[in-house]
Amino acid sequence: MITATGVTGSAPAAGVGIAVPAYLVLAPASVLDTAPARPGPAAASETAGPDTGDQGAPQPLFTEPPPPAPTPTATPRISRPPIDIGSGNTVGRVRVGYMPKGLVRDEWAVNHGDRYSTSWSYPDDSGGGYRIQIFVFEGLSAATTDKHWQTYVNNGTAKKVSLGAGRIGHITNQWVGEDGGKGTPTAFVKVGEERVVEVLMSPDYAKDLGSERAIDRELTRVAAGLTADD
Repeated sequence: MITATGVTGSAPAAGVGIAVPAYLVLAPASVLDTAPARPGPAAASETAGPDTGDQGAPQPLFTEPPPPAPTPTATPRISRPPIDIGSGNTVGRVRVGYMPKGLVRDEWAVNHGDRYSTSWSYPDDSGGGYRIQIFVFEGLSAATTDKHWQTYVNNGTAKKVSLGAGRIGHITNQWVGEDGGKGTPTAFVKVGEERVVEVLMSPDYAKDLGSERAIDRELTRVAAGLTADD
């Protein structure tokens, strides 16, 4: 899954999908006192203002301030047309240049416009499990995901890896401890302007590879092979 970036993810039947970002929850409105008024003249403290005689209606003790101006909605700098998730080694606008031997693309995909995903597994995998899953984030969702990964970088839990040609990426274990597991090894890389990609390795596949070195090697190779024309 993908957390807090507003964006989490997982493959169907494998426990990974893109979650809807959390929204602000408004507190209930104040309850008005609707008790009937007491008979008789009103107390001085209950009147709207001093007696003005024939000079007009009493003035209110206060007036409500005008509502605040609406906050401008953020927009991405780059406008991209709607995306087709693609097939084969193309995931939307991203090309996948490397995938571990024996893995084939699964027949599912999710496409929310500015974020989309699909996965690879062994042909004989049962139960819908994945081995490698790729999430692409563009525009505003890319900014949110980038900020999420900066948390890993700043607290020292993300390792920097060289992807060649001056490119760098980061690797960390996300969701450590969930379901009693060791987490999901994940690589993060920027691919073009306002686009970031996460490469997730299923905990089962990581267990098959055995060592941390082998896990990092395969994640780095997949991340290094990701390219785009724009």
